[in-house]
Amino acid sequence: MVGNFRRVTEEIGLAIIREKAVRERDRIWEFIQEIKDLTEGEKRRIQARYMRAWRRDQYQAAHDLAKASHNVFFVAVFILGAVSTVSAIGSGEDWAESWWVAVPTIVVLLIGVGALVADSYSNRRSFGSAWSHRSDLLLARMIHDVAYFYVMSPRWRHRQQSRRLRYRLLSFAREVKRSRIRTRRTDWWEFRLRRHIRDEHMRLATVFKDHASKLAMIGSQAEYNSICRSLTGGLRAAAEDDWNALLTHAPEITSTSRVLRVASRVGPSIVLVVAAFTLPLFPALASSRDAIRASLIPVAVLLVIASPEFVLTSVRGVIEKAAFGGK
Repeated sequence: MVGNFRRVTEEIGLAIIREKAVRERDRIWEFIQEIKDLTEGEKRRIQARYMRAWRRDQYQAAHDLAKASHNVFFVAVFILGAVSTVSAIGSGEDWAESWWVAVPTIVVLLIGVGALVADSYSNRRSFGSAWSHRSDLLLARMIHDVAYFYVMSPRWRHRQQSRRLRYRLLSFAREVKRSRIRTRRTDWWEFRLRRHIRDEHMRLATVFKDHASKLAMIGSQAEYNSICRSLTGGLRAAAEDDWNALLTHAPEITSTSRVLRVASRVGPSIVLVVAAFTLPLFPALASSRDAIRASLIPVAVLLVIASPEFVLTSVRGVIEKAAFGGK
């Protein structure tokens, strides 16, 4: 019975995927059509490559959901049995009769819930399954972002539109840098290999950051079109899963750049720790020594894993509260 329920759940997930695939194919084609520098053949190949990646990830989602469904089934039946038994004992009815009347109801409810969960689960996945190829996430994101660049071509000079374009590039760079699709193939003790993979992701993220910086400085349509062509070249490489082509114009990661990256990460925290011990040396702040340290040191710890943008604000706020008594 459990096996049948698992198969039914998987079939529901596959049916939902087949229905969504038609809509997804048409939706992604609308985006690809906006990329003017692609030939018709390239557009078709990119669409086919995207749909293969999409189906691969969605089928894995349906399989994972079906695999977990028997646990849900066991828990639900156990709870139903316990409730039915207690109810039958309390009312003097035969517990077995109560059990078999309720089982069909709970099965129907579980199938309906399974369909809803399958649809919701597949919608929230972003090419993160163990079967994803290394360029799947890049391809999925770049289709939307590159198409948006071409759509905004007549309006990129507008301040708000330019900021939106730069935000897309910067958020994409952060997502590429955090991607763990490739490191999942390695073991935790393979430090050099894992660092090499992270460095490649960092190099690729730097390319998108550079484009975001250029977008803030360019002044002609030709320069904007050059950025669009560069992004389109990256899209072609992602569609071919050509990692070497993606990294052709990416800067190398050197020991100096690693040191600078670590320094930029821990530097603000060091500034706060130094401020926590030096600010109380000023006569006006001596009486608030404990309050200053209790405020700045926890912030310094948080900044190691957070953004350094709060350093100046934190120091200024602590000084004002200590010097003026929080007024």
